[in-house]
Amino acid sequence: VALRIDNYTIPGLRIGLSGYYGHSIGNTYPAEKDGLSATYKGKVAIGAIDFTYDDHNWIVRGQADYGYLGDAEQLKYMYNRKNSKSPFKHSAFVSGNAYAIGIEAGYDIFSQIESLRADDQKLYLFGRFDSYNPYASDTKKPSYGYTKAKRMAAGINYKPVPEIVIKAEYSNRFLDSKYNNEPAINIGVAYEGWFL
Repeated sequence: VALRIDNYTIPGLRIGLSGYYGHSIGNTYPAEKDGLSATYKGKVAIGAIDFTYDDHNWIVRGQADYGYLGDAEQLKYMYNRKNSKSPFKHSAFVSGNAYAIGIEAGYDIFSQIESLRADDQKLYLFGRFDSYNPYASDTKKPSYGYTKAKRMAAGINYKPVPEIVIKAEYSNRFLDSKYNNEPAINIGVAYEGWFL
């Protein structure tokens, strides 16, 4: 079951709410009459809220996502049983929880320069923050500390024409103290075109 609702009642702002529910075990046909897949369901529940504000020369976006997986311990054993011929001998840990939170904001500096504004050029100065952990469950001891991360980024998006954007950013991903942080510089060009 999936549901999505978007609200546009405030000019320039869209707020979305979405959710998903299903089972990750026992989806094969024919279904097992006994065994782990007959006993456990592996319930999957995902909830998310997100928004975009695009007005007054600002673009601001954000989202928060949370996921839950029931019977995570049993999924680990089922996976290892089905892959018993694999040379990989360690138990494959399956997390029961995951989350991701992010927010970014960009302002069009060229909106304050009349000649560039008239030429429809845009230069967004932006910043972004993310926090996420795909293994947020405490069922793994010791936990996967390297999966919990925070990321900060700042950069520019230059649009010489509406269909093309030239992007440059500096980012740093912050991990637990026993792991190295991951700084990066990214440069790219994107084109948006409609063929129909």
